[in-house]
Amino acid sequence: MSGAELSVACRPVVGRSIPGPYDAPMRRALALLFAFYGSTIAALYGIGIQPVVPWPLLLVFVLIVIPFALGAAGAVTLVAGHGAPGNAMTRGRCMLLGALFLAAYRLDSPLFLLGQMVLLPIVVRRMWHSGLVRPLTFVAGALTVGYATIWNLNYLVALLSKGRLADPALRDLDIALYQLLFRAPIDYVGFFPIVRSDVFFRLFENAYVMLLPEMFVAVLLWVMVKRDVAAFLRTFFTCYVVGLIVFAMYPAVGPCIAFPDSFGGEFRGTLTFRLMDGMASEYTAALARTSVNGFGYFVAVPSLHVALAVVLQVMLRVSPAHFWVFLPINVVVASSTIVLGYHYLVDLFAGLALGTLVTLPGWRRSQAR
Repeated sequence: MSGAELSVACRPVVGRSIPGPYDAPMRRALALLFAFYGSTIAALYGIGIQPVVPWPLLLVFVLIVIPFALGAAGAVTLVAGHGAPGNAMTRGRCMLLGALFLAAYRLDSPLFLLGQMVLLPIVVRRMWHSGLVRPLTFVAGALTVGYATIWNLNYLVALLSKGRLADPALRDLDIALYQLLFRAPIDYVGFFPIVRSDVFFRLFENAYVMLLPEMFVAVLLWVMVKRDVAAFLRTFFTCYVVGLIVFAMYPAVGPCIAFPDSFGGEFRGTLTFRLMDGMASEYTAALARTSVNGFGYFVAVPSLHVALAVVLQVMLRVSPAHFWVFLPINVVVASSTIVLGYHYLVDLFAGLALGTLVTLPGWRRSQAR
């Protein structure tokens, strides 16, 4: 597919159907995900934890994430034109658009949520005319079941971490590294977020939660060009499986769970604090084998946000315009994990290594075909 064809295909209204030779692999991938999900439910019941189906995630996909993702894909076409960004000025416009996306994606803003509700019927109509309903429905369902499976596995593996957390050693390493970086003594209490400007804090916060719409942009482009959504999901969830294996061997839950007082009190009314507090509560509930809400993730090393930012950035190479738009976003996504206090510094580098190792071999094989 040429650059011009790809740009046209990414428009919200394209007036054409996407061919479906990937239907059978998608059905097989979804069946496999459901089988894994069922096994994790049985395992949770077996150890006394009553599992919860995280159906609100699907609602978030439909009402917020997918409309924003499709609107973003269309905006990229308007900014970059119908070809690849071949000059520095066009690449600059693309990166500026990425910065605007970061500023706009405010999940705790009533104005942003209202805008998504207005956009929803327009997006649904255009999805129907462009043939995107079936692949995006599959992707939303697969990601919901896949994440539910990963979260259930987290509850199971969390039990192995009791009394074995490596967080004190990682905190000491963090303090030593930050003291070298800032050339000053570091008090870990209230240390996060590292940026104290409200404007910059909001940008990092927006970036951290923007990984979901970027997933849909990347998978949409991947399906159009590579016709292999199963490969996308396989690469994507491999990162999580590797993360769980590392956690089982070297359990660490991150500053936001192990040391909640490391987050500054003046930011405790923010979305970031609510997410961190929810993670800490779920980890405690998993160890106590009490009620959980189905949204549990406790892996610190490696940072999966960083690994997935690398994966998505590499996969976005199928569309140069989208690659340049999301490059600054993914840089901020990776940085947000340590700036906000979700992860230790070493987690960032481990995430970069994981994303590179998982993605590049598959990319080289696809380029050779």
